Amino acid sequence: MKKALSSVLALLLGLSATTVASASSCESLICMAGKVQGQSGGDDCNQAIKDFFSIKRYHHGHLDLGRQAMHAGSFLINAGLAAERKQRGRDHQSVRHG
Repeated sequence: MKKALSSVLALLLGLSATTVASASSCESLICMAGKVQGQSGGDDCNQAIKDFFSIKRYHHGHLDLGRQAMHAGSFLINAGLAAERKQRGRDHQSVRHG
């Protein structure tokens, strides 16, 4: 019973973290792209960049760089997927109303 309850709890926490990550992943991607181009981004970008660099994955108490890179990449991929879904929604609306 405890194992089933902890599994459900872990699943719910994972789903809620994914929703938060997709919102801030777009900000992180935009801010980091601006940094690469030499722009500061201002104070608005500080938290978004911290969100990205706070992604850390551990295995047996040690930093696991492979898993960390995988999670950081999927964090940024969420931004691309969200933008793609938004664009598909716009395309669908313009066909329907155009």
